[in-house]
Amino acid sequence: RAGELDRRPNGTAIVSKVLQTGLEPITRETLNDRVYAELKKAIIAGRFEPGAVMSIRGLATALGTSAMPVRDSVRRLATEQALEILPNRSLKLPEITAERFEEIRSVRVMLEGYAMEEMAKRVKPDMVVRLDAINKKMQMAGANSEEFLPENQRFHFEIYRASENRVILPMIESLWMQIGPLLHLVINEFGIKASATHHNAIVAALRARDPKAAREALEEDINAAAALILDYINSKADREGAKARS
Repeated sequence: RAGELDRRPNGTAIVSKVLQTGLEPITRETLNDRVYAELKKAIIAGRFEPGAVMSIRGLATALGTSAMPVRDSVRRLATEQALEILPNRSLKLPEITAERFEEIRSVRVMLEGYAMEEMAKRVKPDMVVRLDAINKKMQMAGANSEEFLPENQRFHFEIYRASENRVILPMIESLWMQIGPLLHLVINEFGIKASATHHNAIVAALRARDPKAAREALEEDINAAAALILDYINSKADREGAKARS
């Protein structure tokens, strides 16, 4: 009978037949989406370092899945410039040039600044409390990147989702996937202190219901981190150039 349930020996109920609508089960697609979301979250949070090389098998083992959903997710991430698929089928986190990074920074300032200002216009007290709590967890984490970076991502995306702009959120996610690995470079004493200063200013501006000040604080946060990262990219390029000439 359509929709009738069978039971396997382990007691798990499975649908033996799909209702006569022409639809197919979506179990595999759902798993693919979950794997994609988990990998995207890890990249955005900076859990992988720039230039890191990995394999589909290694990612599948870490995620507890077969290779198929990882392979499908990797293809999606490659089209979004978050991963590179090498000739030997291994995967690599892209290394961005200074010029490319500056392009991304300028677009981030525009998009994320706009999202911040829109969110600040309608912010509610409970959101301010939540952001303040996340900010304090970041400061307690200090230079522990395993704790700091995910909370940093959470802080920013709580804001962007609360802007209620479904058009620019995917754009912001795409930009963060490209620069996420570089966030490791700001996890040092100066970077942590600068981030705390800017995040404190964001929370204070939201508490005061001042959209302009909130946007300015967010833009300063982006630009301060970008300056550190650009210094690293340029110094690395200089070292590699000197090595090639020697």
